[in-house]
Amino acid sequence: MGKSKKKFRRLQSSPIARNQEVEDAGDLEVLPATSLLERLQSPSADTREFACASLSNLLLNSLEVPKVLRADAVRCLAPLLLDESAGVQEAAAGALRNMSVSGGVNVCEIMVQQDVMTPLVALLRQCSTNFGLTEEPLKGNRGKNSTEVVAFEAIHLLWNLCECSPLAVAVFNKECLFPLLLQCLILHDRNIELSIAAAHCLNTVTEDNPELVASISPESLVLLEAYLTPQDTDKQLTHFLLLSLIMGTLWNLQDAFPAHSRAEALIAMIRVLGTIIDVDVKEELHRLSAEKMETQPEATTPTKSSKQPKSQSQIKNKPQQSETGVEMVQRQKDNIVDTVLEQIMAILLAQQTALEVIVNMCYQDESSEEDKDDWETEGPLDDLVFGHSDIYCPNSDVQLTPLCFSAEVHNVIVNHDIPHKVLKKTTNPDRQYLELCRQNTVWDPLIAKLRCVQCRALTCLDAIIAVLGIWGIGEEKGLQDLAQHLSSLAFDQFELKKDESFLEAVTGSIRSLLHLLADRNIPECMTPEQLLFLCNEGLKCESADVRRNVLAIMGVVGNKLAQMENTMETLKGMGNCLLQTAQQDASLVVAGAALDTIFDVFGEGAEADKAANEIGLVLALRNLAPSFMSMMQEHKRSYSRDEVSVLQDVATNLLRFIRYKEQAAV
Repeated sequence: MGKSKKKFRRLQSSPIARNQEVEDAGDLEVLPATSLLERLQSPSADTREFACASLSNLLLNSLEVPKVLRADAVRCLAPLLLDESAGVQEAAAGALRNMSVSGGVNVCEIMVQQDVMTPLVALLRQCSTNFGLTEEPLKGNRGKNSTEVVAFEAIHLLWNLCECSPLAVAVFNKECLFPLLLQCLILHDRNIELSIAAAHCLNTVTEDNPELVASISPESLVLLEAYLTPQDTDKQLTHFLLLSLIMGTLWNLQDAFPAHSRAEALIAMIRVLGTIIDVDVKEELHRLSAEKMETQPEATTPTKSSKQPKSQSQIKNKPQQSETGVEMVQRQKDNIVDTVLEQIMAILLAQQTALEVIVNMCYQDESSEEDKDDWETEGPLDDLVFGHSDIYCPNSDVQLTPLCFSAEVHNVIVNHDIPHKVLKKTTNPDRQYLELCRQNTVWDPLIAKLRCVQCRALTCLDAIIAVLGIWGIGEEKGLQDLAQHLSSLAFDQFELKKDESFLEAVTGSIRSLLHLLADRNIPECMTPEQLLFLCNEGLKCESADVRRNVLAIMGVVGNKLAQMENTMETLKGMGNCLLQTAQQDASLVVAGAALDTIFDVFGEGAEADKAANEIGLVLALRNLAPSFMSMMQEHKRSYSRDEVSVLQDVATNLLRFIRYKEQAAV
C-alpha cells in the first residue's frame, strides 16, 4: 500500500511544569485549594505569593486540576498576572503554567475561553517595556532580573496555550506578539533560558500559520537571519538548542522570504542544522565532566552561615543546617552532575529538533497531511496499475513526491555530509557509555533522549533516501552495508519487544532503502531466516504503522524471491503469514496492505506459483473476499476518505488477482 509521509509537529511533550518554592511546607499539605484561592485576595503580597506558589505545586498533580478549575481558579489567578508585586506575578504565571501542562488540551481551551490571554498579553507588554531597565533581583532566583524572571514564566504559559489552543494562536496573531518574542531572543548572551523559551514559542506559533507569515516584517526576518551566520563554537551547548529552534522557525516562515533569497536562506539553514547534528554527545559529556571537575573548589569546613543551594522544590526562606565537609563535597558533585546533564540534554534536544526540521524539509506538502495521500493519482487506478481492465498485472509501490531541492541545495546537503552525519546518529549508543549512565538514576532522562534522537535520525534517513536516492548515500557496497546496519537494529529491537516508535522509524528506513536497492537491482542482503523472523515478529506489533512497514518490506523482498530459484519454502512461510494477517488483523487497512503484498509477491514467478499452490492461496483468497467486502462496508465510516478509497482499490484488485490466477491455472 502507499507510503505515508512523516511530518513532525513541534515537540508536543516539551512544555514542562515547574516546581515553586513556598514558605511553609506544612501549610502546603493542609490547606485545600479553596482556602488557597481565598488567600489570593489578601492585601499582603507575601500571602498572595504563598497562595500562588502553593497552588502551583498542587497543580503538578493532574488529578487536582479539575477540582481547582471548578473553583474558578483561572479567573482568580489571571488578574494576579498584573499584580503590583513581581513575585506574585511570577508565582501566578507559574501556577497557570502548571495548570496548562497538567490539564492538557481541554484545560488550555478552557483557560483561553475564560480570557486568560487578556492579562497575559498585558503582562508580556509590560515586560517588554521594562527589558533592559536596572531592577532589584527577584528573591529566590539567583539574582536574576525580576522582569526577565516574570517574562520567562509568562512565555512558557503562552507557549503551552498556543501549543494546545487555536484560539490562543489567533489572539497571538491579533495582538502582534511576534516582535515581543524576538525581543527576548536577543537577550541570549545574558539569559539563554529566556531566549530558549521564546524560541520554543516562536517555533510553535509559526507552524501552519499563514496569517502570521504574511505579517512578518523585513526587519524581523533580518533579525532571525542573523542566526544563519557562523556562530561562536565556544558557546554553551544550550546555544545549539536555541539555534535549532530558530531554524525550525525560519523553515516555518520560508514563504515570508523574498523569492530571490529563499534558496540562499535554505542553504544556510542546512549548514547550521548539519553543525548541530555533528556534535559528538559522548565527547561533550567527557569534556564537560572533566571541565567541571577541574573547576570544582576544594572542600573546606563550612562556617555556620554556609547554606545548600535550594532546588526549585525546596522551601524558600526555611532555615538550613550547616554542612559537614563530606556533605559539601557530595553537594558539589551533585551540582556538577546537574549542570552537565542540563547541557547534554540541551544538545540532544537540539539534535532531535534539527533532525525533525530536515524531515519536514524533505516532506514539504502543498496541502495538509489530512487532505493528501500517496495513493491519490490524476487518472483512474485501473490505468495506472493494470494497464488493461480485464488482465491483472503485478503493481509497483507508489513513490513519494518529496520536496524538489534545487541542484545548489542538493550540493550543500551532500557537501556538508548531511546523510552521513544523520547516519551516525542512527547507531546504538556505546554500551559502556550506557552502563555508566545507568549507575545513577538522575541520568535516566539522558538515556531516553539518546533513544529519541536515534529514532528521529532513522526517520530522517528515510526522508533523505526519498529525496536523494543513491546520491550522497553510497554506491552498492555502502547501500548493502546500510541495509545490514538497519536490519540489525530492527532485529535487535524486535527481540526486545518494546519501543514501537523506534520500530516504526527503523522499519520505515528499511522499507525506503529496499525500494532503492530494488530499483537498481542491488541484492538486499536479507537472509530467508531474517525475512521469516521479520514476518513472524513484525506482524505481531501493536503499532499498525510498524505492521504496514513490515508488509511493504516483505513485498519488496518477496517479489525478488519469486523470480529466483529454490525459494518456494521461504515463499510458503511468507504466504502463510500474509494470509493470516489479511484474515485476522484488527486493522482493515493493515489487512488490505497484506493483500497488496500478496499481489506483489505471488503475481508472477514459477517459485511463487508453486508456493501458492502448496498453501492453497487462491482458494483462501476466494473464501476471504466476501468477508473482506462485508467488513469494508460495515466499517466504512471508521476510516478516512483516502483509506476507504485505498480499500476499494484493494477489493477490486483482489477479485482480479483471483480471476487472473484461476485463468492461468487452466
